[in-house]
Amino acid sequence: LMRLSDAIAETDPVPGLRVHRSHWVALKAVTAARREGDRAILTIVDGTEIPVSRSNVPALREAGLLP
Repeated sequence: LMRLSDAIAETDPVPGLRVHRSHWVALKAVTAARREGDRAILTIVDGTEIPVSRSNVPALREAGLLP
């Protein structure tokens, strides 16, 4: 058990984004990104859908995952 911020630090140098207070995703694991109203949802390689908090949507745009 550890804080998410500590776990993220251990993933270095894997490129990824913290997309929600309880979710970090490796960029190469993302297979799809979509909007549902004001929400964004990522789908990763195993089919899991990860919610994206509204405050993190701009980071997805910067990473080229959302238009």
